[in-house]
Amino acid sequence: GSSKSPLHVRELVLDNCRSNEGKIEGLTAEFVNLEFLSLINVGLLSVSNLPKLGKLKKVTRQQNLWQP
Repeated sequence: GSSKSPLHVRELVLDNCRSNEGKIEGLTAEFVNLEFLSLINVGLLSVSNLPKLGKLKKVTRQQNLWQP
C-alpha cells in the first residue's frame, strides 16, 4: 500500500476528525518528524493530551473551541 511509516510523515491533515477526551485517534508520539498538523473542525478543547512532537512547527486549528 501507499501508507507511510509515521517516522516519514512530515505533514498530517486531520480536518474534521473526531477527538475523544482531547486525544485524536491515530495521532501518536511515533510521528517524530511531523512538522505541520492541521486540526480544523476537530473540536479539541486543549492540546494538553496531544502527543509531544518535537519537530512540530505549525498547527492549524481554526473553527475549534480552545481553552487558553
